[in-house]
Amino acid sequence: MIYFKQLNVVSQGTADKFPLFVRYVKKQENCAAHYHDFVELCIILSGHGKHLLNEKNPAPIYPGDVLVIPRSTVHRFIDVSPDLSLTNILYIPEKLQLPQLDITFHPGFKNLLQGNAGGNSTVPAFHIPGTSWENIIFLEEKLRKESREHLPGYRFNMLGTFMVLLGELARCYMPFSQTVRESNDNITKVTEHIRNNFKKNIPLNKLCSLSGMSKSPLLKHFKDAIGITPLQYQLHLRISEAATLLNTSHGNVSEIAFQCGFTDSNYFSRQFKRITGMSPSEYRKNNLQTEYNPQKRNE
Repeated sequence: MIYFKQLNVVSQGTADKFPLFVRYVKKQENCAAHYHDFVELCIILSGHGKHLLNEKNPAPIYPGDVLVIPRSTVHRFIDVSPDLSLTNILYIPEKLQLPQLDITFHPGFKNLLQGNAGGNSTVPAFHIPGTSWENIIFLEEKLRKESREHLPGYRFNMLGTFMVLLGELARCYMPFSQTVRESNDNITKVTEHIRNNFKKNIPLNKLCSLSGMSKSPLLKHFKDAIGITPLQYQLHLRISEAATLLNTSHGNVSEIAFQCGFTDSNYFSRQFKRITGMSPSEYRKNNLQTEYNPQKRNE
């Protein structure tokens, strides 16, 4: 049984005796300092905030960041944005009995599987490059689905998927540098501006000014951090807003398109179907209450 320890309080977790469990957090809030007796691999899906380890050195976190929290290590999230979402993969390494083969020679694997010893001032932390994001999110979603549905053979499928995910993350592993952090700070300014103004036309030179970068570096760093371009990010925010309005309002498709910043309802319908897999009318008819992540899909 996996247990969660928060200071001196021990409460039973939701996992069964299988030592691997996945938890999706749609809205991560600021939380109290806590620790646990399992390893926690955390993938940041959206939003931003800071991760505080042993009440020291708060480190900024952004979409695509990965943290590995060892056992008995006190940590918490602070200064989080309202849209901070993440996936926690919780496991007890020695009980998984993974056939490690050649992965043991990879310098990042041990850090990913075990984390650092409790009490250290840092934990393994790195960023998933945009080129690997789609594949890793596919594996993360598959792992989460198996953990949630408990279909026959789910333990076997979870273990296999977890091994593939660890292998992919090991290939991405490169500890953060100050240059990457400074770049991400600038990208956060850009993403916040897009989120606050996504219904308007946003000139690229405005984003360049906010980031302090010229066009090419901005596009490169933005895609590395978010997985898509600024224009694609704005489009996905508009589609996300439209999906909400389709489920919560009685406006027709053209009205909703204009409310979300589109000037051509036909273009809106094409983009909505490309991204969600359904036309706006089909989406409304099915009244889907799905989790929508604006960085999961590329054009």
